[in-house]
Amino acid sequence: MKQTYKPDKLRIEDALIPALLEELMQSHIEQMPDADPKVYDWAFELLLPDIMNEMNNNKKLFTRLNRTKKKTIDWMASQKWGIPKAYMVVRRVAYELYQNGKVDLGEGTLKVVQDINDQVEEAHVEEKILRQDESAIKQAPKLLKIIQQQGYFI
Repeated sequence: MKQTYKPDKLRIEDALIPALLEELMQSHIEQMPDADPKVYDWAFELLLPDIMNEMNNNKKLFTRLNRTKKKTIDWMASQKWGIPKAYMVVRRVAYELYQNGKVDLGEGTLKVVQDINDQVEEAHVEEKILRQDESAIKQAPKLLKIIQQQGYFI
C-alpha cells in the first residue's frame, strides 16, 4: 500500500498517543512481574500497526517520536502518578485532541482508548478510581502543555 504524503510533524502527532499507551503498558508489565504480559497482547496488536503506519519506516521519525515520548513519560513519572492514573490522563488528552480534530488516531488506537474508557467508567463505583479520574481531568491540560512545549498539537 502506497503512503500518501503527510508532513512529519503530523505523523509524529498521530503516532504519539499509541506510543504513549504502548510505553505505559510496557511499564505496567515491568512493574508487575507476577502479571501475565499476554493480557496486553491484544492491545499491542492494535497499537503497533498504528505507530508503524505513521512512522513509514523512517528512522528519523522514530528518533523524534521516541524523544518526544521519553520527555512526556519522564514528565509523567515526575508527577508520581501510578500507571492507572497515567492511562486516565492519556485517555483524556487523546479524547480532547480527537474531538477537536487535532489528531488522527488509527482504528486500533481508538479501540484501546475506548477499552480504557470503558474500564474507567465501570470502575467509577470505586471512590479511589473516581477521584483519580477527576484528577486526570485536571492533569490532562498539563500533559498536553508538556507535549506542546515539544512543538506538537500547537
